[in-house]
Amino acid sequence: ADPELCIALISRALNFTGLKHRLKSIDDKWLEQFLSLGGLSALFDALESLGSKGFSSIADALKQLECVGCVKAVMNNELGLTFIIQSQAQNFVQKLAQVLDTNNGLLKTQIFELFSALCVYSPEGWSLVLDALENYKRTKGLRYRFSLPMHELRSSETDEYSACVLAFVNCVLQGCEDLKQRCRLRNEIIG
Repeated sequence: ADPELCIALISRALNFTGLKHRLKSIDDKWLEQFLSLGGLSALFDALESLGSKGFSSIADALKQLECVGCVKAVMNNELGLTFIIQSQAQNFVQKLAQVLDTNNGLLKTQIFELFSALCVYSPEGWSLVLDALENYKRTKGLRYRFSLPMHELRSSETDEYSACVLAFVNCVLQGCEDLKQRCRLRNEIIG
């Protein structure tokens, strides 16, 4: 399917599974066209819409997981990662952070994995993730920037989820190139 058709299907919240499979097998030219036509914005709009509805059924939760899976498929390509980082005005990373306000552990796992990828991809991605955590802290009235990841580590019911959150914390620390700043971040995380 061409990018225009895929974007039209996104706007109707149809067939995220099919789109995810398509996004995993695309070439750079197709992805460039998808991004330039607003495909990523359409995915984030759908994600926001699905999240605002809450979960009235398992089908809604699965749609949201598949939508995030589509974002992940875009980010598995260097063009997609670069586009997200360069499109700071669209606040893609902050929108991902807002998705963390859910009880769906699988969804949170995917978001922490995407944040980890951004942290290790570039200093700009790392900075955007820290800004998103700061924004999440303000929006939710939390005391610290790392309150959410630390709470998730303490209350995790599965080893897999704990490992994912811990890997995210390590990526945050590794993404910091300045040793003094890394120590301050480490103290902020454990404090």
